[in-house]
Amino acid sequence: MYRLLHQRVIESRTESAGFAFRCGDYAESERLYTHALLQAEDCDGFYSPLAGSVLLGLHDLYEAQGREQEAERAWERIRMILLWGLLAQPSINQCEKS
Repeated sequence: MYRLLHQRVIESRTESAGFAFRCGDYAESERLYTHALLQAEDCDGFYSPLAGSVLLGLHDLYEAQGREQEAERAWERIRMILLWGLLAQPSINQCEKS
C-alpha cells in the first residue's frame, strides 16, 4: 500500500515537473524532477523503470536548456535501465511453448 502511494506521489510530481517545463519554468521543473528522481530511486531502486520515466523528463529539460553533457548522462542511464530490464527478462527462445 505504502509503495503504491509513494509511486503515485512520484508520478504526480513528475507530471507537475512536465507542466512547469512546458510553461518555461525550468528551475521549478528541474527541482521537481530531481526530487521525484531521488524518491523513485529510494522507492524502486537506481535502475528502476520508475526512475527511468523521471529521467526521460529530466533529459528533455536538459536538452531544451542546451545542457548537453547532463542530457547525455541522463540518456546513458535511461539506456542502462532499458538494458537492465531486458536482461532480467527470459529469452524468447527459453519461453515454454503452450
